[in-house]
Amino acid sequence: MIFANAVLQWLPEHATLLPRLVNLLKSGGTLAVQMPDNLDEPTHRGMREVARDPRWADRLAEADAERTSIESPLSYFDMLRPCAGGWKYGARSITIL
Repeated sequence: MIFANAVLQWLPEHATLLPRLVNLLKSGGTLAVQMPDNLDEPTHRGMREVARDPRWADRLAEADAERTSIESPLSYFDMLRPCAGGWKYGARSITIL
């Protein structure tokens, strides 16, 4: 099992990364990934507003670029479909079996 909770959103190129992780699994292994899709939540919008404030802009100018945007669940399904033996779809998530 490869388990990643709230970490892969910081890494780029999910279309390459996730299939690579699946291919590292032993037969019957599981890739369990959770990535928060919260860049448009009020807390994150507020952080970007503070980062643009002249008092902080010099120090935080590049902070927004550090986070990878999260694709739709269907996009992740399409990325992983060639690697999967089956799948289960949830309300805001897809579980590939």
